[in-house]
Amino acid sequence: MIHLDFETFSRIDLRASGAYRYAEDNSTEVILLGWALGDGAVRVFDRLDDPRLGELRDRVAAGEPICAHNAQFERAVWRGCLTRRLGWPEPALKQWHCTASRASAAGFPRSLEGAATATGLPVNKDPRGKKLIQLFCVPDKHGKRVNPADHIDEWLAFTHYCAQDVVVEQQLAARLPQLHPFERLAFLIDADLNDRGFPIDVDTVRAA
Repeated sequence: MIHLDFETFSRIDLRASGAYRYAEDNSTEVILLGWALGDGAVRVFDRLDDPRLGELRDRVAAGEPICAHNAQFERAVWRGCLTRRLGWPEPALKQWHCTASRASAAGFPRSLEGAATATGLPVNKDPRGKKLIQLFCVPDKHGKRVNPADHIDEWLAFTHYCAQDVVVEQQLAARLPQLHPFERLAFLIDADLNDRGFPIDVDTVRAA
């Protein structure tokens, strides 16, 4: 099982646009990629052309399962930023597994922090995360991305934050029950519907 987490920069607002529009925007880019295999050590990369990421690409191409917290976001970013722009192999939908969905199905909070606390994990999200995301993931007052070289200490902390999210996800995946087959099917159908959308009478909707 691959455990995966992205940190991204974009000039558009994720909450206002949604994951699909966000991931497809030309300004959106992966600035940190954290991943681990099974319960192994987490590796964090700030360059997608790093040759060591070949192992991740090969494992994904071979069909290795991928686990992420709120996997629909990682799916959208992988497709929009890695597959369409860089030619990385696109994982099949059935490869994706989501600890947020498993937490919700088990009656725990859906957020990574809330689920980690509720399940009694010995680790949790780095509390510095919100401030670091504001610094590195959104444009500055001039509409530009902050240069990590100008904020070395904060960038190192942000790298740790990304790695810590993967560690929490690893432990959460080991602690939570697997989705019931019906819930797993619902997860896959929901993702497929969101990928394809569905036809509506736009004129009637606008008139309403």
